[in-house]
Amino acid sequence: MHRAIPPDSTHARLPLKDGTGRRESIGDLYFAADNFAGAAEEYAAALRTADHAAPDRFRITLRLAEAHYRRGDFESALRILSDARRVARDLDQPRLRAAEVAAQRARSLVELGLYRKARRYARYAYQVLRNTDRHRAVGQVGVAMGLCAARLGRSAEAIEWLQDAAATFRRIDDPDGLVTALNNLGLVYKNLREWREATRFLEQALKIDERAGLYSRMRGHHQNLGLIRFNLGQWDLAAESFRRSLQISQELGHQQGEATALLAIGRLARRRRQLDSAEEHFRRAIALADGVSAVRESLLGREFLAEVEIDRGHPGAAVALLEPALEEARRLAPAGDLASELEIRLGIALGQLGRVEESRARLMSGAQLAGRLGDRLEQGVAERGLARIEALQGGAGRLEARVQSACACFEQLQETYELATTLAAWAELVLLLPGGQRVQVVLEPVSEAARRAAVLFRELGILAPAAEAILNLARLEAEREHYDAALGLLEQAESWLPEAGDEKAEDRAGALRRELEQQYVAVSLSTCNEFRALEEANRLFRDASDMDGLLAQAVKLAVENAGGDRGFVAFSSAGVRLGVVAQHGMGRERARRILRSIERVTGPKIGESGPLFSSRVAADPRFLHALRGDLEGVGSLVCVPLNFPSQSVGVVYVDRLSDNLLGPFRQRELNLLAVFTNTAAVAIVEAQRSMLLKENQALRERLLPSPGLDRVVCQSRAMTDILHLLSKIGDSPASVLFMGETGTGKGLLAQVVHEVSSRRERPFLHVNCAAIPEQLLESELFGHVHGAFTGAVRDKAGLFEEAEGGTIFLDEIEKVPESVQAKLLHVLDRGEIRAVGATRSKRVDSRVICATGCDLRQRIQQGRFLEDLYYRLNDITVRVPALRERREDIPVLAQHFLAIASRQMDKTLKGFLPEVMRVFMIYEWRGNVRELDKTVRRMVVLADEGDALGPGLLPPEMMEKHPAEADRGRVRTLRHNVANLERRMIGESLERNRWNKARVARELGLSYPTLLSKIRSFRIERRAAERTASDLS
Repeated sequence: MHRAIPPDSTHARLPLKDGTGRRESIGDLYFAADNFAGAAEEYAAALRTADHAAPDRFRITLRLAEAHYRRGDFESALRILSDARRVARDLDQPRLRAAEVAAQRARSLVELGLYRKARRYARYAYQVLRNTDRHRAVGQVGVAMGLCAARLGRSAEAIEWLQDAAATFRRIDDPDGLVTALNNLGLVYKNLREWREATRFLEQALKIDERAGLYSRMRGHHQNLGLIRFNLGQWDLAAESFRRSLQISQELGHQQGEATALLAIGRLARRRRQLDSAEEHFRRAIALADGVSAVRESLLGREFLAEVEIDRGHPGAAVALLEPALEEARRLAPAGDLASELEIRLGIALGQLGRVEESRARLMSGAQLAGRLGDRLEQGVAERGLARIEALQGGAGRLEARVQSACACFEQLQETYELATTLAAWAELVLLLPGGQRVQVVLEPVSEAARRAAVLFRELGILAPAAEAILNLARLEAEREHYDAALGLLEQAESWLPEAGDEKAEDRAGALRRELEQQYVAVSLSTCNEFRALEEANRLFRDASDMDGLLAQAVKLAVENAGGDRGFVAFSSAGVRLGVVAQHGMGRERARRILRSIERVTGPKIGESGPLFSSRVAADPRFLHALRGDLEGVGSLVCVPLNFPSQSVGVVYVDRLSDNLLGPFRQRELNLLAVFTNTAAVAIVEAQRSMLLKENQALRERLLPSPGLDRVVCQSRAMTDILHLLSKIGDSPASVLFMGETGTGKGLLAQVVHEVSSRRERPFLHVNCAAIPEQLLESELFGHVHGAFTGAVRDKAGLFEEAEGGTIFLDEIEKVPESVQAKLLHVLDRGEIRAVGATRSKRVDSRVICATGCDLRQRIQQGRFLEDLYYRLNDITVRVPALRERREDIPVLAQHFLAIASRQMDKTLKGFLPEVMRVFMIYEWRGNVRELDKTVRRMVVLADEGDALGPGLLPPEMMEKHPAEADRGRVRTLRHNVANLERRMIGESLERNRWNKARVARELGLSYPTLLSKIRSFRIERRAAERTASDLS
């Protein structure tokens, strides 16, 4: 099927009037049939008969240049375009025609690699043509600009130009131009390793060519799509694309294309570990390539066939294939990509043969060549091969660096298979290290790599290498005596092997299982003794009656069960410097000196620095300072911290002397000490906890207030009625409003309501509305969301949410601003809150109790309190009487407060004198119960041990208001009568002399300072002088 004549060749549909027109029409037909050489001949013939200044000549010249461009003769295309530029100067709209020439020049310059020059021509053409009807030319310029940007490393700009070009070609229904734009988009994304985007655009191009019937071009589309899917790990889709490309090649008789497709199918079979199938496809491809002298495909076939031999463990056969192939590749292109790939594969094969130095040289040379070519994939393959060489030569550190470098390369390229292969190879290469180096390798990163490799292989659908990776890791774990971990890994690998169908791997797994079973038997015999030792330790720790006994048992058991000679325990419960608290096999002073030597190594925070172990103290540079002193004669030592959850710190020290037949401590003994110290730490913590619990229980029994109604101390009828009411409303959902003066106990009664209700196990929150600034009250009550206001850096739950299921008590409710009153009314009506800045409400279940010390109805009249809220709050209104209105409660409250304060201050007192109680009964108590509590507490503080509380301990303001009651019944001693006489005489003299203190001093025969001292001592004030005599009579 041939393509239609391009849309801009409208003249082809017109009647032919002369020879020029016929030649041009024939050229268009050749062009439409992809016969660009024939088209060029006809266009050239048409030009020979065309008018030199006619527009037809300009058009035909452009068609001739396009034909040479399609043939790949870009130099000829540029030469002809120069002629077209000269013709355009004599025509109308010369600037527009010059832009059309510049657009075609840009395309040819791109193909010649002159990207910056091409960019200048394309930009000029775009600026002129973008606002004209030359849409096809605009699209071609966009493709040229995109290709320039891509070649110059500006991928984002390239994508933008190409997408615009594709949109232009779609708009004018130009499928040929659209395919060109989509193909180039696919190539840009392929170079960016963005496989999915590359696939999407190539698939679109393929569909357009399928509709147009361009069978030969579809072969290349399928091959490119297959390669992308191959790299993505979409191997089933890749196989389908490769088979389609193979089918088209066979139908067209395109043997080189057939060889290319067979190579791709063989590579896919190799990765799936279908080695026989891979070998068959590679040999067929080599035969086809040799038949048509396709040297590159032939060399690639030999390279891939050698990789199959390496996979089979036949490196000699691989070398026989690679050496002649490398010589031929160097003869064709000594610095080409084939030479790089073949030399790297030869280095890998030589490494497996043990020819280490030859292998290293080949790998380094191939890697350098790949670097010059910018081939990051081959550089990663070379790094993996060099990692094997480092393992064979015992370079554990260099091995890790090589593996990580290769992994980073494959990660960047998104090469899943090569990344998984490299990750799996790490454990295998560690097994090649000498035994002494192998046990020193940190296993954690190797383990993570092997596990990740297994995941990646399973995602690709190949289970055999996934199982091999886990088996190698299991061997490493077994070498470290981590037998449980090794067995778990082995069972995981064995579960994959039946499906993988790898008999050799199954045999290796069986051999490893037998080794592990033998080790389990050997370990179980030695572990029995350790279990018995720990069981004995637990029993002795349980039987220890005090802390000293516990620590003594701990150090004794540590030394005996670890096969040591001496040891000690150092402990500190207050975060201060450690001190020796128990020792075994040495004196306390010797133990202290050893502890200080240890601290010189670890620093003062020895309990936080981790375990300390030295297998040979005499050769350990850390202890050179103590070899002739505190640590003289010590062969091996271990110091293990005691881990406590509190600020307490401690260590257990055990050593073996140089003449100990057991030699240095071994791994099992260190493990035993670690477990033992943890057990001892738990026992010590439990002992401390038991002692604290007993002390706390005693304190709690003395200080814990009574729950519920029993917490309210009263005997008045008014308070008894209130408590009776509260007991009835406790479980009701009704809101309660307490009204009363400050200090009457509204908060206590609110808590009583909570404690007699079914909500008693849930939170009770006391909120003083007057103590929270108005601008913060809403946020505190209802919460806020992140960003609701400046400083709201996270979501915060409000107090209503914190009181979920419980009770919230709003004290001084009258201080709530009106804006918050409205939201509070909504909560009471709907049971919903909305946080500040939130867009949705939340349901809450919390009972609301309020209290106020003022008349809310008066505030309603003043417009300062919502009337609806008032009626919603006072489902139950409780007026709490002032203390002066229920004086019968004063004695019992006073005695109650006295008992509490005496207990808290640990004082034994005889109670109140009668005159004190008389003052209490007639005092106004403006501060109500709170004032009474503070008064009693003050008296207890001032009272002496064993005394009764008398009037002299009362606050001055109470004595001034009721001096007669305070003084009545007082026992009058000589000193007291003399003081009264002095006070009365001084007061009378002050009044007579109108408070002229100098005259009073002369009148009474006192010095001026003495008079001032007595006035202060007797608290004589001018306003009280008139009643001084009567008060003291």
